[in-house]
Amino acid sequence: MRITALAVLSLGLLAPAQASADILYLNTGEEITGDLLEIDASSALLDCAGIRRRYQLADVMKIRLVSEYGKGALPPEKDEVYDRLFENPPTARKYPEDGLVTLLDRTGAETDGSFSTTTVRAARYILREGARDAGTNRFSYLPGRTDGKLLYARTVSGPQAQAFATDVAVQTGSEYPAYPLYDRARSVKFAVPNVQVDTVVDYSYVLTAKHDEFYPFFTAHFFRSSQPSRLEQLAVTVPKGLKLLYRAVNAKIKPDIDTEDGKTSYLWEQKKIPSYRNQPLLPPYAQYAPAVYAATDSSWKAIRAAFEPELLKRAQPSDEMKKLALQLTAKNPGARERAEALYNWVNREIQYQPVPPEDFGYLPSPAAETFARKAGNALDKPFVLYALLAAAGLKPDFVYVVPSDSYPFLEDLPSIRQFEAAQAVLPLDAGTEMILCPIEPFVRYSELPPWLQGARGLRLLGRTDPLLAENPLNPPDKEQLSQNTVVYLSQSGDVRAETSEEASGTQQSAWRELKDLSREELDKYFRQSVRSLHANASLDSYSMQNLQDMSRDIKVRYSYSIDGYAAKSGGTLMAFKLPMAPFSSEETAQDERELPLYWPHTEKTAQFTNFIIPDGWKIEHMPANFKMEGPGHSYSASYEVKGRSIRMKEEYIRSVRLLPAERYEAYKKFREEMAAFGADWVVISR
Repeated sequence: MRITALAVLSLGLLAPAQASADILYLNTGEEITGDLLEIDASSALLDCAGIRRRYQLADVMKIRLVSEYGKGALPPEKDEVYDRLFENPPTARKYPEDGLVTLLDRTGAETDGSFSTTTVRAARYILREGARDAGTNRFSYLPGRTDGKLLYARTVSGPQAQAFATDVAVQTGSEYPAYPLYDRARSVKFAVPNVQVDTVVDYSYVLTAKHDEFYPFFTAHFFRSSQPSRLEQLAVTVPKGLKLLYRAVNAKIKPDIDTEDGKTSYLWEQKKIPSYRNQPLLPPYAQYAPAVYAATDSSWKAIRAAFEPELLKRAQPSDEMKKLALQLTAKNPGARERAEALYNWVNREIQYQPVPPEDFGYLPSPAAETFARKAGNALDKPFVLYALLAAAGLKPDFVYVVPSDSYPFLEDLPSIRQFEAAQAVLPLDAGTEMILCPIEPFVRYSELPPWLQGARGLRLLGRTDPLLAENPLNPPDKEQLSQNTVVYLSQSGDVRAETSEEASGTQQSAWRELKDLSREELDKYFRQSVRSLHANASLDSYSMQNLQDMSRDIKVRYSYSIDGYAAKSGGTLMAFKLPMAPFSSEETAQDERELPLYWPHTEKTAQFTNFIIPDGWKIEHMPANFKMEGPGHSYSASYEVKGRSIRMKEEYIRSVRLLPAERYEAYKKFREEMAAFGADWVVISR
């Protein structure tokens, strides 16, 4: 699901021209800008800032007639947005942390269920130089389904002072030129002229769309962003009797409903909305921002009933697919082994095309076509796997999903346009199942990437009970990093360390992404890794076992040295930190927090360190064993001394992905106490 929204975009190729300015390109290479007043068979008359001059056409290479985008724009003195604005404008002093103020952000839609018109308007007052890039914007549409048109775009600097964008500064182009098989969507990029501090960037565009069961009406509006806003609105109008479903998320916003002339209008509105402050560990924007979503009435059963027959036709395998399915599974009698073989082939051979359904279509391409062209997006690539699984005699489900790191899943607002990807689900014995989504080339069949953990979805093929699906969230044990380190401290205070690591879940995928790096890039990666442990650390060696083998776990080994790790006092005392890596409380540096904390997945880190002190030295002081519980987190460390060996065991567990803001104070205390524990010293003497 992609909600139509304006995004700030740098348009280096679009140089905004002056309003009403035509251009004469002379044979000498000069470009003359002005208003073309007259042209005849031999000459052209141009007004350049009040000075009129006639140019002979024999001296002119070409003429560009420039038109303005001003349709439907009220004069500022008649527009409510500008009412007394320039008498009492917003000031940077009043908004010390903001670059601009949104005066109006409105989405207005009208639909009868089969056709819709959506008009978007935004007006933003520029407070600081850094916000001038708000004058460049874009929107997109999908030919065949939707059409888009810029109505007007202007800069307003006073009650009677405005400058419109011209066609020189408006460009329609491709959204996905790098993926020609999926290059359907088009974007309109535009820039307004003369954007300065204390001016208003004001624009409006319209989208029209044709709707059916495969592309129903669906709209949304977010009511808060990183900049303050005076007025946010969502308006939806439908014929009287047409049921509109709607849902407010992260806010208690109720619509004003009015019925007149056979139409029912819904208006959601909020005023004087503060900006969000930048905070670490923020969730995805749509997970916390207040928003209203609206759609025409439907049900999950009705959506399945519409899609299932079409999907079954498109899932028919070609003869080549049937042959491959049997070939890959002939030596694998078990369902899990057959699924692994087919998953590995699709993940390896079908190139992923990162074009979402909203920009291509919510029906997958026929599986045989995607199989033949060896390229597919987040619907098509899993659909090939589904078809191969079925051709191999298995009974998979085909499920559309909303990624858990994207928009919230709205169970009470059934619409196919919520979904952004698909997965195959294979039921196994004892009520277990395999979730297979061959999109990321570094993710094994048995791994569930963070964006699929907790994802909600709709079964469109296969089992009907339950119709809605929910992926599990990996417990910390499935997102575990195990680390064993032996450290040798020299008489001079230098250390040499040897570390071996094993992992499950997301860390395995992260390691596997390294397989295509050059030797120089791998060297840099490991140098940076050991440098994160200590500023003076230098890499000695490293190795990665099974890096090229998708069927086996990767194991990592590396060694490093730290000169002067231990602080020395005379020749009889040394002091050093254990644990060696410092704990940071930087993510909890703020005294308070408005928004939740977010991590992509759970985590468990188990570390064992065998720190060997030099011969002839003894331990004078060690940190005490430590154990701390925080909201959704825990950490423990214990020490054991055997001869010259200090053996330390650490365990860090994060069992949550989302921590409410009201738990921030307790989490802050947890992190600060961890940091204080890590500040203690081991002291040895001889």
